[in-house]
Amino acid sequence: MVIPKIPFHEKITNVIAAFILGFILLCFSRYSYYFKSQHFVRLKQLEEKNLEIELLNNQKGEILGFVAHDLRNPLNNIEALSQLMLLEDENNIEAKMIGNSANQAKEIINDLLEAVKSEQGFLETKRQELISFLTPIIARWRTNSKREILFTAEPERIATAINSSKLERVIDNLISNALKFSPANKPIEIALNLHHTNVCIVVKDNGIGIPEDLQKHIFKQFSKAGRKGLQGEKSVGLGLHISKRIIERHKGRLLMQSEENEGTAFTILLPLS
Repeated sequence: MVIPKIPFHEKITNVIAAFILGFILLCFSRYSYYFKSQHFVRLKQLEEKNLEIELLNNQKGEILGFVAHDLRNPLNNIEALSQLMLLEDENNIEAKMIGNSANQAKEIINDLLEAVKSEQGFLETKRQELISFLTPIIARWRTNSKREILFTAEPERIATAINSSKLERVIDNLISNALKFSPANKPIEIALNLHHTNVCIVVKDNGIGIPEDLQKHIFKQFSKAGRKGLQGEKSVGLGLHISKRIIERHKGRLLMQSEENEGTAFTILLPLS
């Protein structure tokens, strides 16, 4: 077998081609190593940032807890003193203002604490019949507000898994808003029914409604959609944000439908269990 002789210039060409190919492979491998190392570094930085955020979030909750505890006691004392002053003179306007301000401050503290709690993932629930759950809440609001609150339920028995204290907070917030933004002579309507595979709770008022440009902000934390009520009631802009988070932790949805000068309806959809 005769091996053909390779000309010298072809040998030089092959050597140069091999050198270039080797150089390209070396560059590619170095780039691949650099890319992987940078990706790894970024992943580690992201993990460290996540841990830092989680730590700060926990610290935020602890700080709010301490602040709430330290503020509640003097606020309770202020409220108690205002009540004593009203026992002596029930027409004491200053005492009423002091008591109302202390009560509003306590509500703000409770909202801030609930905003932190609503970010926690696990929610303990228990199966409960909803008509018997809603009836005393509505009766309490009828007594305290002296307003007409209508309640209808179909069918007669509806049960699902809820955290009763958290859901009561949502219902309280929705009824409070309905009373706040509707005239005293207009009723509040609450309906409980089934919608496909969901339990449906609707709280509807016939009040001033929500302007269209504010509706997209209504569930945001410290929402700029927060407005004073018809009697000058103040809002921090946390109530609906907290309510939405609580319902989402129930694996449900909180929906809103509103028309200015016609009224607003909030609908809670909870999975039927």
